[in-house]
Amino acid sequence: AQSVCHASGIAGAFSTTRDHEWAEWKKGEPTNKVRDQELHFVTKLAEDLGADPKIVVSEMYSPPRVTGAARRLKNLGITPGFAMDLTTEDEHGIPWDFDKLERRQEARRRIREQKPMLLIGSPMCTRFCSWQALNDVKRDPEEVQREHIRAVIHLEFMSELYREQVQGGRYFLHEHPTGATSWKEACIEEVEGLT
Repeated sequence: AQSVCHASGIAGAFSTTRDHEWAEWKKGEPTNKVRDQELHFVTKLAEDLGADPKIVVSEMYSPPRVTGAARRLKNLGITPGFAMDLTTEDEHGIPWDFDKLERRQEARRRIREQKPMLLIGSPMCTRFCSWQALNDVKRDPEEVQREHIRAVIHLEFMSELYREQVQGGRYFLHEHPTGATSWKEACIEEVEGLT
């Protein structure tokens, strides 16, 4: 996966786990492979950010991967922030569905309040998959256009948050596959120029 990161020295994106590993991790029982990956990533993150209890790491469009590792590896001095994703809910039991304007607004408010030192964004990339383009020629062009607009809204939302991170002297990590067409979207090219 290609990453844009406004933080020198961060060792790249935390790799995605397989479904069975995620199921065990979600139960709080990570596999040895996942445990080793999270230890390596979070240890490197702690070193790069200077391990300080004020260092809050939060993630968007992601279940608690890095924040979950930070919770389990308390001795590293990284404070786990939020993990906002369709699979996670706020304190009122409402999922973080960023298709809804009010959920994006609430997320903005919380980020501005929390000011995480590192914000990790993993917006959905299905629409930008190179394989998707092959299927699109057989699909209704209007449906393809609607899906593209929806996906760009999510990218622009994350790009806005990344800009705020940089303006506040904080960091971001954007995760998308190297071959994804999203890297050619104007908002992502602009974000790449911030680093």
